[in-house]
Amino acid sequence: NKMPEMTKSLVFCFNLGKKGNASSKDLPPTAEWTKFVLYCTDKCRRFKLSREAKSKSDKNRQKVQESYNKLAHQQRTELAQQRREDKLKAETERYMNEEDPVKARKLEEKRQKKEQAKKLSKMKAVKIKSA
Repeated sequence: NKMPEMTKSLVFCFNLGKKGNASSKDLPPTAEWTKFVLYCTDKCRRFKLSREAKSKSDKNRQKVQESYNKLAHQQRTELAQQRREDKLKAETERYMNEEDPVKARKLEEKRQKKEQAKKLSKMKAVKIKSA
């Protein structure tokens, strides 16, 4: 499972004075803002991380990837559990809706055999050698 592709972005937020009462004389010229934004993007493009910072960011990325994988796994297991429950519910309804008592009894016996087989497969035989 891969994480969704991330896009590189810088977010700039400018406060434009009082809420709803911003007049043109309160605001600095937008050309200055634009120059500042371009200056910052240029600086970020040329920015290089040191070895330590790069390894630290790689570790952080790996942690995020692992947490994403855990979350995806958890969602898959929950979905599989839900499917199993739905299947069991449908099977039980089939037993209940069966009108022929002989057929209903056979279905019940079949279900009990399945359950017994599951229980036996879960139990593991442990052999202990005595010396």
